Amino acid sequence: MMKFERHEVEPPLWLLKNCVKWGQQATRVRDNGKEVCWYKYKKKPVNQYLSPLLREISKNHCAFCDGYPMQQMVEEIEHFKPKSRFPELSHQWENLFPICSKCNGHKSNDFSELLLRPDDNNYSFEKYFKMNFEGVLEPEIGITDLEKEQVNKTIELYGLNEYNRPELRIEELQKKQSNQSGLYRFLYF
Repeated sequence: MMKFERHEVEPPLWLLKNCVKWGQQATRVRDNGKEVCWYKYKKKPVNQYLSPLLREISKNHCAFCDGYPMQQMVEEIEHFKPKSRFPELSHQWENLFPICSKCNGHKSNDFSELLLRPDDNNYSFEKYFKMNFEGVLEPEIGITDLEKEQVNKTIELYGLNEYNRPELRIEELQKKQSNQSGLYRFLYF
């Protein structure tokens, strides 16, 4: 889970102009017991415009497991605070991340205030995570108890040690591929 430099790409002006209105509409939809979906802009669902922008920021990686390239996975957009629980944030730029279907499906509609945000100003992989010799992510030594809870909750909700990921990390480490093309960039700091 590398640092996500959201400031590298400006949110589209059309999104900024419509996100509050769409969030209010999404709240009404949710309150009527229906599923909140992407609204349309110029006859296309908003996510079709946002995916390339978010992918650009993440350098074509999943913002959570760091899987690469996004086009070889089922690519989705993560609502960090789930749209089913926070419909008012459903189209807010700061709530959206590029994500693979495994991470998104694992998290589903779960949310915890403990979750680490890869776009937080103070976030860095090295501060919070370490990888053991089996490829399993764990809390870094020397962090506070609260930070350990944050790491463990993030690993749990996104399934960062599921789906054969530890084995893939070890394989990538053994390949010693470049930082730019590696499946898991965080192995190369």
